[in-house]
Amino acid sequence: MRTGPLVQRGAKVSRATQISSAPTRLSPSHRLLNRTFSSLSEPSAKTTLKSSNLHLECRLPISLREYLADELGAIVDAADDNVLNLAANADAATLSKLARAIRRYSTSRAQQTWESCHASLADFIIGAGTEPPMVALCLKCGRIEMGEGSLASHQTGGCVSLSLQDACKSSKGRSVRATETQVADVSRRSIEEFRRLRAAFGLSHFDLDSYTHHGRITFTWRPLV
Repeated sequence: MRTGPLVQRGAKVSRATQISSAPTRLSPSHRLLNRTFSSLSEPSAKTTLKSSNLHLECRLPISLREYLADELGAIVDAADDNVLNLAANADAATLSKLARAIRRYSTSRAQQTWESCHASLADFIIGAGTEPPMVALCLKCGRIEMGEGSLASHQTGGCVSLSLQDACKSSKGRSVRATETQVADVSRRSIEEFRRLRAAFGLSHFDLDSYTHHGRITFTWRPLV
């Protein structure tokens, strides 16, 4: 069982980056999604998506899904499959409209201040029969901690924390890739529930979000003020 901080605090400013190259066999819709995740990633990250992990990495950030739904109206809803199916089957005009919406979103993010931290998806994979450890993501402290008492230690002193214990999964009976996909999906559902509960009580959820890229899950949120 891992204990202590899993990650270091990320850069405070989100930066938009340009993709340096793209595989020649990718369709225009895949190249568009490739650029989407490149614009949300750190500048030093490799930007070429491989077909083996394209499905995992095309899980759109919550805020981007909502933005595209608002921008494109009845064309798509907030579900990933609808957006991805639109990109895969769109004509040139619709694909261009989607690309412009994504560029506006990326440009807007690049002009805002964000907090972030990240961890390897592999950090959430536990041994078969192992009890999932407590996992806390603290927005005030800007880090993830795993181990006994981790969540309790971030419930005072102005901390705003989220439990990610449910994201810990065993790879028994499934591939590592399938397990990482499950980790990413459960993490996002936990964030969606966090956002719903905070909003229901009239509290800010700080636009907490997550995305996956090259086997890593990154959490982003607006600074606490």
